[in-house]
Amino acid sequence: MVLPLWQQLIARTVAELRKTVDFTVIHHVTFAVDWMPCGLHSASTEIPTVWGPVGGSTYVPASMFRWLGFRGTTHELARAGTTKVLRRMFGDPMARSASLTVALNDDVRRRFASRSDVVVEANAVIDIVHDRTCGAPAEPGTRGSKAVFVGRLVAWKGIRLALDSLKHPGAENWTLDFIGSGSERDWLEREVVRRGLKHRVLISGQMPRLDVLAAMQKADALVFPSLHDSAGWVVAEAAAVGLPVICLDIGGPPELAGPNGHVVACDGNAAAEIARELSFLESAQRPQPSNRWSADRLPDYVDGWYERAEANWRVDHGIAESVGSDALNVIARAHIGGKLRD
Repeated sequence: MVLPLWQQLIARTVAELRKTVDFTVIHHVTFAVDWMPCGLHSASTEIPTVWGPVGGSTYVPASMFRWLGFRGTTHELARAGTTKVLRRMFGDPMARSASLTVALNDDVRRRFASRSDVVVEANAVIDIVHDRTCGAPAEPGTRGSKAVFVGRLVAWKGIRLALDSLKHPGAENWTLDFIGSGSERDWLEREVVRRGLKHRVLISGQMPRLDVLAAMQKADALVFPSLHDSAGWVVAEAAAVGLPVICLDIGGPPELAGPNGHVVACDGNAAAEIARELSFLESAQRPQPSNRWSADRLPDYVDGWYERAEANWRVDHGIAESVGSDALNVIARAHIGGKLRD
């Protein structure tokens, strides 16, 4: 296996440490992509190993390429071809040797389920002090119909799809503020003028995080139709401030949005479906802020992963009798923080 330099350093460091340290579990946390070589691969055959959270196994469905444009399509085809080969070379062997794989979303879980024991948990940690960052929510009766898009202005983030949704019935009362910067900004500015949408579309550009959180608190919906985000943190931030999220049924956003999510199918009617969800939200009650992605959840999650990895390793190496069948059954069925998936 050919490793990047920093992963080679990890491999050498672990090998050196093992001369004096008897590791119980080793855990590869980052780089959080499932197609990169992992420096712990050689050690994972001898020590219980947790790999992840990792992601990347989400690709734009054929039905959605129309929303990418020429440059975006070229980029996506190159990305798909390259990462699929690299995943077979590096990701699959690592998943097979890992005692437990932590996937960012269901796409990743499905990709590695036949090769590893897999649980799903996004790598988002969002702790927001509302009275210092976001201010108070809008009073009942003062809400308008203001949506925000937050993210890089690149094709695969779905900016063309978000803009197109404004022309469909149900979205006619909505404005949309694009917060972010990127290579598609010039296209977006031209299209807003060409379509006569200057009175309904604002392009705010990149903003400090606290200003973004304040903008989301004052908005009525986050439109985030990303076409292959493994774990878009802005969705978790929206959940944390109680902002409804309209996203596609692909990748990590549905996982991160949770009950705040309004999930749209990836098909040719996606723009119209986004507009329908906007129409629904005009009269819907704003959800409560969520602490689902608080750092407080992590100790129990990680402890559970390590216990499960140790149990899997013992079973794989025929030494499960030292743990006991009852303990193994408990670990296999463990429900960490309400989210562990078998």
